[in-house]
Amino acid sequence: MSKKLARLLSGLFVSMVAATIVSVATPAHAAYATCNVSGTIYNHDNVLTAIPKNSTTGVTCQMRNGNYDNNAVRVLQTSLNKCYYFNLVVDGDFGTATENAVRYVQRVEGVTETGVYDPTLRVNMRWFPKDQAICAYVD
Repeated sequence: MSKKLARLLSGLFVSMVAATIVSVATPAHAAYATCNVSGTIYNHDNVLTAIPKNSTTGVTCQMRNGNYDNNAVRVLQTSLNKCYYFNLVVDGDFGTATENAVRYVQRVEGVTETGVYDPTLRVNMRWFPKDQAICAYVD
């Protein structure tokens, strides 16, 4: 094999490895639409429960620090207050206090602590139903 071909193949291999590393390092939540409204689904006790959703993609959505004036954030803040005993202002603004509350819930529920609300957190946290005082998980 010629030196030129060997260098070309070596460069191609390095490029492929680098591309693989970049694709693995990209967070999975980066592809989700932002939650911007609230919706209802049945929790594990078969009670309708308000949860964040996106008006187009449904419940597969995310929220992070910087989302503001958002009804989906209000629903999240309400469940954080009622189910995890926070004292957040329910203002629809996903600020530092809401991010810290999300981090706490991720930690106690055993999911990766990112401070970002996403579908993984949705199914691993308890939600406050409107017609019942008992928080429960959803699917």
